[in-house]
Amino acid sequence: MKHCPELNLPRFECSFKQEKGKDYIFDVFRKKWLMLTPEEWVRQQLLLYLHYGLGYPMQNIVLEKQIEINKLKKRFDALVTGPGGRVLMLIECKKPGVELDEKSFLQLAHYNSHIHAETILMSNGMRHIPCLVNQVESRLDFLDHLPEYAELINNLP
Repeated sequence: MKHCPELNLPRFECSFKQEKGKDYIFDVFRKKWLMLTPEEWVRQQLLLYLHYGLGYPMQNIVLEKQIEINKLKKRFDALVTGPGGRVLMLIECKKPGVELDEKSFLQLAHYNSHIHAETILMSNGMRHIPCLVNQVESRLDFLDHLPEYAELINNLP
């Protein structure tokens, strides 16, 4: 498939199809076919790694839900829930080659000001920036690795 570059993640097998000249990837989380874009490729591979590589339960991964921020409808890429439905991680995916800059990070932080995730993660498939959200001191504590699901649960206040 033309949209499947190598990423800085283990590569997981996916199902593909082509219809009317367009490429599609099967999303095992939502159980449906999605148009294969570079961003979707990053999202699928990252989420598969979180699930198979880091122990994130599939049923705790929520994708592309709409939220309302200042009367505007926005859509987050993914979030991970924990015990009692608590939001453990908010995830924003960009296509490979997109710089993970301050503007992108501010978008994610703005979404999180309404979602209140314990951790945020931004990835372009090559670079992954996970941060613990320190609500008490209003700051982000950058992590040097993608945390396992058990680590997210253990970090809960």
